[in-house]
Amino acid sequence: MNVKRYKTIISSFLICGMGLAGLLNMSQCLSVRVEDFSPRGLPPSTVAIVQSREAKAEDITESEIASMVREAVGMAGGFSDLVRDGDVVVIKPNLVTVNDYTLPGWGGRPLSPEVNGTTTDYRVTKAVVQLVRDLNPSGKVFVMEGSSIFTKQAFLHHKYTHSTIPGVDEFIAIEEDSGGYREKDSDNLIKVAHESGRLHKEYYVNRRLAEADVVITIPCLKNHWHAVITGAIKNMGIGATPGNIYGNSREHPGRNSMVDHESMDLHYWIHDYYMVRPVDFIVMDGLQGIQNGPTPSREISGTTDISRDQMNMRLILAAGDAVAVDTIESLIMGWDPYSVPYLCLLNADGVGNIDTARINVKGKEVDEVRKPFEGRSANPACKGSRITDTAGPLISIARAVVTDKGLSLNIRHDQDLHAVRLFLDGSPVGGQIREGFTSLSIPTDLTEAERLTVFAYDRFLNKTVKTVFLPLPGEGIHEAVRTDSPPVIDGKADERFWEKARWYPIDRLWLGSLDGESDFSGRFKISWNDRRLFLLVEIEDDVLSDIRTDPLDEYYNDDCLELFIDEDKSGGIHTASYNAFAYHISIAYDVVDLHTDSKPRVYHDHIEVKRNSTGNLSIWEMAVTVYDENYRYGEDNQQVVLVAGKEMGFALAYCDSDASGRRESFIGSVYIEGEDKNRGWIDADVFGTLILTE
Repeated sequence: MNVKRYKTIISSFLICGMGLAGLLNMSQCLSVRVEDFSPRGLPPSTVAIVQSREAKAEDITESEIASMVREAVGMAGGFSDLVRDGDVVVIKPNLVTVNDYTLPGWGGRPLSPEVNGTTTDYRVTKAVVQLVRDLNPSGKVFVMEGSSIFTKQAFLHHKYTHSTIPGVDEFIAIEEDSGGYREKDSDNLIKVAHESGRLHKEYYVNRRLAEADVVITIPCLKNHWHAVITGAIKNMGIGATPGNIYGNSREHPGRNSMVDHESMDLHYWIHDYYMVRPVDFIVMDGLQGIQNGPTPSREISGTTDISRDQMNMRLILAAGDAVAVDTIESLIMGWDPYSVPYLCLLNADGVGNIDTARINVKGKEVDEVRKPFEGRSANPACKGSRITDTAGPLISIARAVVTDKGLSLNIRHDQDLHAVRLFLDGSPVGGQIREGFTSLSIPTDLTEAERLTVFAYDRFLNKTVKTVFLPLPGEGIHEAVRTDSPPVIDGKADERFWEKARWYPIDRLWLGSLDGESDFSGRFKISWNDRRLFLLVEIEDDVLSDIRTDPLDEYYNDDCLELFIDEDKSGGIHTASYNAFAYHISIAYDVVDLHTDSKPRVYHDHIEVKRNSTGNLSIWEMAVTVYDENYRYGEDNQQVVLVAGKEMGFALAYCDSDASGRRESFIGSVYIEGEDKNRGWIDADVFGTLILTE
């Protein structure tokens, strides 16, 4: 949210609320309401993640840091619609301290200014300043900070100077720029009325920060003893508070005493104060990353050397939504964002997105860069929950086809599926999809795409990736034409309605090899009435072989048709259920499939079949009774009544054994992606589609 209208609100208040006396008495602290500029109803957010190619964070050069920042900011929307020439831009890094806490009694060693993980690397800030100056050469750029120590000391230690970061008009210590100690009526402050505040109903904010046209925060990627995580929001909710008003004393600007850090009050404070002045953009320094943060300590984590807790993340994150970027930060560290109370509160108030289905991640994937961060919350009100589930959701693609009407897709999934992204030949289609996964219809111009890739995410952004090769338009989709006069099953196919039915090829090699059409060729037609399916199949095979007398003995190694039917197109594994059928129909008319014990049985009453041969050409005619998953072998079962518009999983194949006594090739009617194409007898996901038409 760009709060350029903050000045308009203030001006309106000055004119309409304070009157002339107020205008003349500028020492009076100005008041506004946080509700006047709090964002509501945010659309889906974008968070960019860029990772260095270097193996170690300390090896990342300044030029690469600048490139990483530029790339991340660009992917997250850029500054061009945010920053205008002449603007006042405030940049807020995190320079919480100059020492770690690795010595006894909360003593510490000096932090390195570069990639220490605890404070914002000045080179990241320099890169952000340069991007701002490119768009705003004549405006003001302020770097503002409120450290836990005197901020000027932090600026100097961490190389925040005009020589190291050119383009900055002023480095501002908030505790010195906000009036005197406890001077609440200073004209350097604005008192913001916060009627919906969870802890207090008014807060004081530095005037130059409040009146800035644009505020960009540059936090660090780290967790926190009391707040679970510390990122974009806490960098403002604590780090932007004026130390002269909220500090512990004149001699100590740290804000430890302004709120109980070991209760929910801390999260209420962070929530409230962030809403006092929400930021417009976030660039997160994740070059190093710190566990057991905000800075590791001997007293809490037992850390005696900060290098133990430096995580070598080599990341830059960018976003326009602080709740979203902190959510992604939390997931990268292996912590559940819903265990962070202030994130949940801000999300509930419409400030930003915590639901990952509403956060589009660009660049690196979360599960590609995630590392489990150690840490604990000393705050008993905060039940920081680490993520232990690192497996993506279970999905299967039941149907995927692209036509001139777009992409039609059916996904079967477990309860973990939370969001889906789709790519046709590497190009994204449909944006991030948050619901309706079972049946998706997505417009696209990529009608000649050959490959569909599905990225499926759970709420922690663990992902599962499935790639399928798309059939040619219409491939794998078969239409059965209704007939009011069922055929006589005699293998002659002399009924006139067969002339109107369409031929479909059996030409996809699933196993083995073929020596041309003289070795094998096949095609089929389908019809139906309310009681049965009817198939007419032409097979040209130079050698017919059926050498086994026991129909249950390696029936798939003799010549046979194999008919796959999934009555409700539910897909899935069916070797120990009747969720789908894979009938093997021999040239001796035996019909065999697996029982629920995964052993073969005969199903002669399911299919009536007759075959006539002339030379190498065999004409098969079949009538098939359809059963659903409730079928029970040997019992009196209710058959499925067929109706127009019904869709079923369907495929037809031929096992060609020639004279070897072994199946030498296996040829089907649908394309099956991957190396293992002999999966129809196991998994109905690979079936095509049969549509019953009038």
